Amino acid sequence: MQEVHLQLQAELQSRDRSMSEIRKEGKSRMIHRLCTEVADDYGVIAGIIFYHIGYWVEKNRKEGHNLHACRYWMYTTVKEMAEKTFYYLTENQIRYALSKLREGGVIETGNYNKTTYDRTIWYTLTEKGQYIWESCKKEPETI
Repeated sequence: MQEVHLQLQAELQSRDRSMSEIRKEGKSRMIHRLCTEVADDYGVIAGIIFYHIGYWVEKNRKEGHNLHACRYWMYTTVKEMAEKTFYYLTENQIRYALSKLREGGVIETGNYNKTTYDRTIWYTLTEKGQYIWESCKKEPETI
């Protein structure tokens, strides 16, 4: 756990903007969780993004939104993730983590956009990802 904390701290320090600059831009503080099993296998950033995807897929399932091909999905762009949700990460860091999650078979991407020029990517959990997600939700919150 200490190793994961130090890795995350180093990755956060790699950003060229300070938290005070981000707060000046009007961004609020957020609490991000991660799935430690995913972090162990694919990296800390992937663990954080996996948890984010799992949260929104589950929320959409509960609300009956974004059902396509017998699965519930969430959608966003990498740019939006970098600017709004994970403002402490670069677009390249997010792309890399997403590619590791896809290669690992825990997430799947799709395109259910209404227009062909829309570059929004849709994300869902695979069967393997859903299994991991269920165990991640049960992880105790310890510091």
